[in-house]
Amino acid sequence: VAPLLKDKADGYSATYQVLLAFSSIFYLMLGLYYFRKLLLNYFSDKITAVVLLCLYFGTNLFCYSTLDFAMPHSYLFSLTCIVMYFSKKLYEQPTTRIYILLGFLIGLISLIRPTDCIIILIPLLYGIKNKVEFKFRILDLLKEKTKIFMFCLAFVIPLIPRSEERRVGKKCRS
Repeated sequence: VAPLLKDKADGYSATYQVLLAFSSIFYLMLGLYYFRKLLLNYFSDKITAVVLLCLYFGTNLFCYSTLDFAMPHSYLFSLTCIVMYFSKKLYEQPTTRIYILLGFLIGLISLIRPTDCIIILIPLLYGIKNKVEFKFRILDLLKEKTKIFMFCLAFVIPLIPRSEERRVGKKCRS
């Protein structure tokens, strides 16, 4: 895009800065959209709106999505909200498609910030209130071997370029 606008194609020019800011805002809006859809299952539209406003203006999300837009916070927020939304959907209608989507999203989150792979606990523990329910959840998941395999496969897909980069990087340094 930069060369079309007669700008340097170096990743640091104004074109890149503006597009990075727009992408941050886009992903923030996507995250707020999915979080709103999730909250509306439990709260009224008015309460949901207040929660979203408090979340945006009462946390660092505002700063990270407008001033420090190169940071991964708004992207991770969006992905996390989508994971939460589809975790609820998973137990309403457990389709292979949702397993694949959750695996891919959690893999993407792990690629962006590896310590955030703990988010896998959201779909695993969603709706569990005691140890007995947890035991039944594990037993139910063990019956879904194909779906779990697809989840794991989808989880690994976003990580493949990173592992290839490390493999090639080691050859170059040798």
